[in-house]
Amino acid sequence: LFFDFRWKSTGDQTDDFAEIKLNFQTMEKYKKLYLWLIIPFLITQLGIFKFYWPKLATQAFSIHIHYWAVTFWYLLLIVQPYLAVNGKIAQHRTLGIIGFLVAGGVLFTGISTSEISMNRINAYDAEKVGIPVSFYYGTLFMGWVSLIAFATAIVQSIIHRHRLLDHSWWLITSLFYMMMPAL
Repeated sequence: LFFDFRWKSTGDQTDDFAEIKLNFQTMEKYKKLYLWLIIPFLITQLGIFKFYWPKLATQAFSIHIHYWAVTFWYLLLIVQPYLAVNGKIAQHRTLGIIGFLVAGGVLFTGISTSEISMNRINAYDAEKVGIPVSFYYGTLFMGWVSLIAFATAIVQSIIHRHRLLDHSWWLITSLFYMMMPAL
């Protein structure tokens, strides 16, 4: 098989937890990763601030859902490494399953935000001075590229869930794909 989706378990969950804990003991340099992940979260929140909060009452419902789904995704990506490196593997796995549901929400609400660029393209008036229509086509295109990259990162993190470095780095990259539209 090109991809092996089978769970490689010894049959004893405590053995699996011990193996994961042993792997994390060798990755001492990642013990404070969760603290570093706060930086992109803050950058994204600052980037979206002018667009989201001043227009809170007039934003489309899909924008609210997308904003909170992405925010919850970022928070999960901050909490998950903390749980893993501190040996709370059961909680990490439970939140991981919830996180993949949230990732689906991020994807589907991200698709619904394409409507913003489409509406601006449809409302474009070549007679008026302002932002050229190509800008809106560009934001639409880059939004879709970001969504596809995000989906790829999520799928890869699932495929590599038993290879800790691959799993964690695919998830970390997902964070940066969601950052671009906020900036």
